[in-house]
Amino acid sequence: MLARRNAEAHGATNVTFAARDAADGLHGVQADPDETVVLVDPPRAGLSPGARAALRGLGPRRLVYVSCDCHTQARDLRELTAGGYAVRAVTPLDLFPQTRHLESVVVLERGAAPPAPPGAGRVQRVGPP
Repeated sequence: MLARRNAEAHGATNVTFAARDAADGLHGVQADPDETVVLVDPPRAGLSPGARAALRGLGPRRLVYVSCDCHTQARDLRELTAGGYAVRAVTPLDLFPQTRHLESVVVLERGAAPPAPPGAGRVQRVGPP
């Protein structure tokens, strides 16, 4: 696995890699949630109900969700944000130019304050130009 070789090459010893179905792979994981970051890259169908339940049970501090289907990602994000996660960053990636397909990377944090509402912090002109 390329991730393991990369970690070894950089001397990273505090990481674990597991390539498996999230619904099965996350159950029984022994990790400190405050020190855990989980990266998921589900198929177009999105995270299964079992995978979403397993993520809630593990409760990682940060979750990085890569998706090739914004509709299923939005469905999963609704559930994850209702469960105490806040969206911190969204990055769309056009890996397939000239097509309608986009990858989307969303970073969520557990227990983070919700982002400011749209327009917050925007400077508004008052008076004549």
